[in-house]
Amino acid sequence: MKWSELNHLQIGRYAEYLVKMEFAKHPDLSVFTIEVDDRGIDFLLRHKSGSKIKYFEVQVKSFRKEKTSYVFIADEGVLNPENSFVALVMFEDGNDPNIYLIPIQAWEKPSNLLKQWTVKDISRRTKKPRFPEYGIRLSKKNLSELEQFKFSGQIDLLTQ
Repeated sequence: MKWSELNHLQIGRYAEYLVKMEFAKHPDLSVFTIEVDDRGIDFLLRHKSGSKIKYFEVQVKSFRKEKTSYVFIADEGVLNPENSFVALVMFEDGNDPNIYLIPIQAWEKPSNLLKQWTVKDISRRTKKPRFPEYGIRLSKKNLSELEQFKFSGQIDLLTQ
Protein backbone atom coordinates (compact mmCIF):
# COMPACT_ATOMS: atom_id res chain seq x y z
CA MET A 1 0.00 0.00 0.00
CA LYS A 2 1.20 3.49 -0.79
CA TRP A 3 0.23 5.23 2.45
CA SER A 4 1.73 8.52 1.26
CA GLU A 5 -1.23 8.88 -1.11
CA LEU A 6 -3.65 9.21 1.81
CA ASN A 7 -4.18 12.57 3.46
CA HIS A 8 -3.71 13.27 7.17
CA LEU A 9 -7.37 12.65 8.08
CA GLN A 10 -7.52 9.38 6.12
CA ILE A 11 -4.37 8.09 7.84
CA GLY A 12 -5.74 9.06 11.26
CA ARG A 13 -9.08 7.39 10.66
CA TYR A 14 -7.44 4.24 9.28
CA ALA A 15 -5.16 4.08 12.33
CA GLU A 16 -8.08 4.35 14.74
CA TYR A 17 -10.06 1.56 13.05
CA LEU A 18 -6.98 -0.63 12.77
CA VAL A 19 -6.22 -0.35 16.49
CA LYS A 20 -9.85 -1.04 17.43
CA MET A 21 -9.80 -4.20 15.29
CA GLU A 22 -6.56 -5.38 16.89
CA PHE A 23 -8.12 -5.03 20.33
CA ALA A 24 -11.32 -6.71 19.12
CA LYS A 25 -9.30 -9.86 18.35
CA HIS A 26 -8.90 -10.45 22.09
CA PRO A 27 -11.93 -12.24 23.56
CA ASP A 28 -11.56 -10.67 27.02
CA LEU A 29 -11.60 -7.11 25.63
CA SER A 30 -14.58 -5.05 24.48
CA VAL A 31 -14.15 -1.83 22.50
CA PHE A 32 -16.46 1.12 23.17
CA THR A 33 -16.35 3.98 20.69
CA ILE A 34 -16.61 7.55 21.90
CA GLU A 35 -19.01 9.49 19.66
CA VAL A 36 -17.56 12.93 20.41
CA ASP A 37 -13.79 13.21 20.85
CA ASP A 38 -13.74 16.29 23.06
CA ARG A 39 -11.65 14.81 25.88
CA GLY A 40 -8.77 13.36 23.89
CA ILE A 41 -10.01 9.79 24.30
CA ASP A 42 -10.67 7.90 21.08
CA PHE A 43 -12.22 4.81 22.66
CA LEU A 44 -12.57 2.82 25.86
CA LEU A 45 -11.62 -0.78 26.47
CA ARG A 46 -13.31 -3.05 28.95
CA HIS A 47 -11.43 -6.08 30.22
CA LYS A 48 -13.37 -8.78 32.04
CA SER A 49 -11.51 -11.48 33.91
CA GLY A 50 -13.83 -13.62 36.02
CA SER A 51 -15.83 -11.17 38.12
CA LYS A 52 -13.20 -8.39 37.80
CA ILE A 53 -13.78 -5.60 35.27
CA LYS A 54 -11.24 -2.91 34.34
CA TYR A 55 -11.60 0.02 31.95
CA PHE A 56 -8.85 1.65 29.88
CA GLU A 57 -8.75 4.91 27.93
CA VAL A 58 -7.01 4.82 24.57
CA GLN A 59 -5.90 7.68 22.38
CA VAL A 60 -4.72 6.83 18.86
CA LYS A 61 -1.95 8.76 17.12
CA SER A 62 -0.39 8.07 13.75
CA PHE A 63 2.66 9.11 11.77
CA ARG A 64 4.52 8.33 8.57
CA LYS A 65 7.96 6.77 8.98
CA GLU A 66 9.31 8.79 6.05
CA LYS A 67 8.78 12.05 7.97
CA THR A 68 10.17 12.90 11.35
CA SER A 69 7.39 14.01 13.57
CA TYR A 70 6.29 15.12 17.00
CA VAL A 71 2.97 13.99 18.39
CA PHE A 72 1.55 14.87 21.75
CA ILE A 73 -1.26 14.07 24.10
CA ALA A 74 -2.64 16.95 26.12
CA ASP A 75 -2.43 16.32 29.85
CA GLU A 76 -6.05 17.47 30.21
CA GLY A 77 -7.17 14.42 28.22
CA VAL A 78 -5.53 11.94 30.60
CA LEU A 79 -8.12 11.38 33.30
CA ASN A 80 -6.72 8.18 34.77
CA PRO A 81 -2.95 7.76 34.17
CA GLU A 82 -2.89 4.21 35.56
CA ASN A 83 -5.37 3.09 32.90
CA SER A 84 -4.50 5.34 29.94
CA PHE A 85 -2.64 4.30 26.80
CA VAL A 86 -1.48 5.84 23.57
CA ALA A 87 -1.81 3.57 20.56
CA LEU A 88 0.74 4.83 18.04
CA VAL A 89 0.53 3.62 14.44
CA MET A 90 3.49 3.97 12.08
CA PHE A 91 2.80 3.97 8.34
CA GLU A 92 5.52 3.22 5.79
CA ASP A 93 4.89 2.87 2.06
CA GLY A 94 4.99 -0.75 0.93
CA ASN A 95 4.59 -2.19 4.45
CA ASP A 96 1.78 -3.02 6.82
CA PRO A 97 1.35 -0.46 9.60
CA ASN A 98 3.16 -1.07 12.89
CA ILE A 99 1.19 -0.58 16.09
CA TYR A 100 2.72 0.43 19.41
CA LEU A 101 0.94 0.64 22.74
CA ILE A 102 2.47 3.09 25.20
CA PRO A 103 1.14 3.33 28.76
CA ILE A 104 0.96 6.91 30.02
CA GLN A 105 3.04 5.79 32.99
CA ALA A 106 6.00 5.30 30.59
CA TRP A 107 6.46 9.09 30.65
CA GLU A 108 7.53 8.84 34.29
CA LYS A 109 10.94 7.80 32.92
CA PRO A 110 11.70 10.45 30.26
CA SER A 111 13.84 9.41 27.30
CA ASN A 112 14.85 10.71 23.89
CA LEU A 113 11.52 9.36 22.63
CA LEU A 114 9.14 10.29 25.47
CA LYS A 115 9.09 13.66 27.19
CA GLN A 116 6.51 15.18 29.48
CA TRP A 117 6.32 18.94 28.99
CA THR A 118 5.14 21.38 31.64
CA VAL A 119 3.17 24.54 30.88
CA LYS A 120 6.37 26.53 31.45
CA ASP A 121 8.31 24.39 28.94
CA ILE A 122 5.58 24.75 26.31
CA SER A 123 5.16 28.50 26.82
CA ARG A 124 8.89 29.00 26.39
CA ARG A 125 8.90 26.86 23.23
CA THR A 126 5.72 28.06 21.52
CA LYS A 127 5.10 31.47 23.13
CA LYS A 128 1.48 30.35 23.62
CA PRO A 129 0.01 29.13 26.92
CA ARG A 130 -1.27 25.57 26.72
CA PHE A 131 -1.85 22.55 28.89
CA PRO A 132 1.01 20.25 29.91
CA GLU A 133 1.53 17.48 27.39
CA TYR A 134 2.99 14.04 26.88
CA GLY A 135 5.25 14.29 23.84
CA ILE A 136 6.58 11.62 21.50
CA ARG A 137 9.63 12.74 19.50
CA LEU A 138 9.67 10.58 16.39
CA SER A 139 13.05 11.21 14.83
CA LYS A 140 14.92 8.51 12.92
CA LYS A 141 17.32 8.31 15.85
CA ASN A 142 14.49 7.64 18.35
CA LEU A 143 12.46 5.10 16.37
CA SER A 144 14.41 2.14 17.77
CA GLU A 145 13.11 3.07 21.25
CA LEU A 146 9.58 2.31 20.03
CA GLU A 147 10.30 -1.41 19.76
CA GLN A 148 9.78 -1.91 23.51
CA PHE A 149 6.17 -0.78 23.00
CA LYS A 150 5.21 -3.15 20.14
CA PHE A 151 1.51 -3.93 20.41
CA SER A 152 2.01 -7.70 20.56
CA GLY A 153 4.19 -7.39 23.66
CA GLN A 154 2.14 -4.70 25.39
CA ILE A 155 -1.31 -6.24 25.12
CA ASP A 156 -0.51 -8.31 28.22
CA LEU A 157 -0.59 -5.09 30.28
CA LEU A 158 -4.33 -4.92 29.64
CA THR A 159 -5.27 -8.57 29.93
CA GLN A 160 -3.52 -9.48 33.18
